[in-house]
Amino acid sequence: MLDRLLELNHQRYAEEVAQGLHDKGKKKGKSGVKKKAQVQPKEQDNDSEQLSLF
Repeated sequence: MLDRLLELNHQRYAEEVAQGLHDKGKKKGKSGVKKKAQVQPKEQDNDSEQLSLF
């Protein structure tokens, strides 16, 4: 099964190279990495001290 996955991975990579998605000469900066958004604290009601996870 791992051999088949490796084969499929190589095949997909070859297709992406053909589409020009993997240029060896170009180095990508960190622009592809998203920065974490700063979370603004919400005003809390004194009546509800229980926090919701969702």
